[in-house]
Amino acid sequence: MALKRASQWAKGVIPVIDVKRLLKRCCAALLAALFLILTSAALAEETALYEGPVLAFNAPRDAELNLNDMTADSYAQSLYSPGSGEVIVSAAFAAADERDAWIGALMGDTSTAVPAAEFDSLQGYGARRAVLTAAYTGGENLVMAGLAQAGVRYVVNIVTVDAARAYLFVAAMPESAFIGEGMDEVVEAQIESLEIFDPAARIMLVPEDGTDAYNLAGDILQDADADAFLVYALDAIRNVRLTTVTLDAQGRLAPDAELGAWSGMNFGDAIRIRAFLPDVLPGFAVSFTDAGGAESTLYITMSGLDGALMLIGD
Repeated sequence: MALKRASQWAKGVIPVIDVKRLLKRCCAALLAALFLILTSAALAEETALYEGPVLAFNAPRDAELNLNDMTADSYAQSLYSPGSGEVIVSAAFAAADERDAWIGALMGDTSTAVPAAEFDSLQGYGARRAVLTAAYTGGENLVMAGLAQAGVRYVVNIVTVDAARAYLFVAAMPESAFIGEGMDEVVEAQIESLEIFDPAARIMLVPEDGTDAYNLAGDILQDADADAFLVYALDAIRNVRLTTVTLDAQGRLAPDAELGAWSGMNFGDAIRIRAFLPDVLPGFAVSFTDAGGAESTLYITMSGLDGALMLIGD
């Protein structure tokens, strides 16, 4: 991977989420930089805007917003990079059939797309990637025709993710840019940077790799041979409890033995855990109260698809 080149890009995100919380989230993950797109004043006045989870990704620093369509349960945005000529589309829909219909409106016929079998999951959710080469002219009745340069042939990478929403990511790079420039490596790094971010998140899980910046609030050691990961606070929370997990009388997940308790945690505070997660039940439960008084219990588990750390609700 062209890590040096990819590190010169910034994190592309969707503008309708809480910018302050996203900034905290990005700092916590030690992203190289943050790319924020400001919603237009006219759009900000709309009463129904998308506020659900979004796809975050590495994007060129010179990227400009050239599409911003939203409803209460979907969004479709596009960035254009004058430097590379790349067009990047990120979208989410309430259902897969809505997403697939929009792909047709965006790209037209994608039957010649070649699946990329090595990419089949994202953060524990089913994902598919396909690549095609296509040209777009100003006369075509396609959304992409208004986003891309007319008549230019593009290598198009399409990624679909089926999670709580039906997500779409498209990276369209002029075919000429791949010749001798290594832009295919940039696109690969960009796709590997994809992640689903929930703007309502109060905590996140981060594998500890020695580069994380955090304040150590607690250290739970169950197995010294296990890789450490962090329960990282994205906002002020209180009455925090870390427990083991059991099934209650109705067969539902429930917190069990307490491993640690904290009166409060702020952004940047983290609990380090060194343990192997089991295959059946989640390994731990995290209970807390947020600043608004809402109580939550989330369970720490590992994806069976790609081994990603995941927080699930009860």
